[in-house]
Amino acid sequence: MLLLKNWIVSVPSPYVPPENRGAPTVKGVLQENYRDFKIGDCITSSAIVKIEGRKLTTQSGSVYVLDGDPHPNYLKFCKDNLIVVDLDDPLKVYREDAEKRAA
Repeated sequence: MLLLKNWIVSVPSPYVPPENRGAPTVKGVLQENYRDFKIGDCITSSAIVKIEGRKLTTQSGSVYVLDGDPHPNYLKFCKDNLIVVDLDDPLKVYREDAEKRAA
């Protein structure tokens, strides 16, 4: 499992029809060395297919854990757009879609 700090969730555009939207991804600062990446590198996951609270499994098979609070700009964006972020389960609104993609 890879720990990510200062993370954000990147979601498909609401202006794209649902059948053409991709899966959400997560971006964050890596907290350990992994393959060609070093601690402190900012990485972007592949499509998220499984969500268990703060533990995410991606289409490529990587497993990430969202550690700590999200990036402050992400929290501001969510607040400005009336998006509630549950810090214990920050992707719960996307879980059903992720489960459909995994099936």
